[in-house]
Amino acid sequence: MANYIDSSVFINGSKRAIVDLLNKGLKNNRLSLRVSVRMPGEQIASLLADLDRKHSLSTFSFLPHPKTFDHWDTTNKMQSFSEWYGKSDEIYDFMLAHPDDFHPIEEQQEEEILPFDIFGDEPTDPLSPRFEPEDYDRALKMMHPKWMASYSKYVRGYRRAVAYQKKKYGVVGWYDWAAKHHGCKWAAFEQWKCLKDENGILCLSSEVESPWGPPITFFEYMNALDGITVYAYGHEACYWGYMWNGRTLEDAEINPDKDSRYEHMLQEYAGEKGVDLNSYEAQHGCIPGFYPEEVYGRILTEYLEKYKAEIYSELSGLI
Repeated sequence: MANYIDSSVFINGSKRAIVDLLNKGLKNNRLSLRVSVRMPGEQIASLLADLDRKHSLSTFSFLPHPKTFDHWDTTNKMQSFSEWYGKSDEIYDFMLAHPDDFHPIEEQQEEEILPFDIFGDEPTDPLSPRFEPEDYDRALKMMHPKWMASYSKYVRGYRRAVAYQKKKYGVVGWYDWAAKHHGCKWAAFEQWKCLKDENGILCLSSEVESPWGPPITFFEYMNALDGITVYAYGHEACYWGYMWNGRTLEDAEINPDKDSRYEHMLQEYAGEKGVDLNSYEAQHGCIPGFYPEEVYGRILTEYLEKYKAEIYSELSGLI
């Protein structure tokens, strides 16, 4: 399972609870927009759908990470170094103007020297877990004296931040915090619709995109809120699908070695194209390259239709 996961998410429950949750997300996104229980559900969904991608709601809107991960971005080391100085362009220009002061000790690089040549993820990076004290001294010698004292101070502060984050939150960096509390790097909620707004019950749907996996841990967080239940189903390309039924996760990996339908559906698809697979494979030594993905897609579609039907069946008893 890799790359982006496309999900259909359904948020169902008390209109008051859902409105409070949405307003929390809008406030955390620093938007002046607010919704209310007096608004029709269609209007609420329309307002959310009209948000541009920069301001659209995400898992971080509803469940933001602690500020320490902003003050000390222990996930993106070079970015945090530049932001700490507050004048990264000046540092960048100075480095380019004094390349001899910023090259690795072992050899002079002929190409242009960039900031990440010094502040990257290499073993000699003072911010790397693999960094040894003697390497730190060597790294400082690469730097111009103008920046040496400040960077030394930054490294000490950085190491204190790492220790604090590890002790208080059990992780280091916003990425690991998100993986722990959201279940993925991030998830963006878009294309909102209202499925029901009646007798104090609201059901909204949203199309959600997330990298590397669905935000299952975030769904669990939402379901723990009083008066709200979340359902979802989705897929990664044509290789993997899942369903969150409000309580448990069910998923399916499309594997031709394990799925008895694959060979039958492959032959069926080839027949639709007027191709005899046995003759084609005898002549070319393989089957047409795009055929497996087309068949994977058909098998996945069956799973997704099943997941969708189960979720709508569950929702039908609620909405």
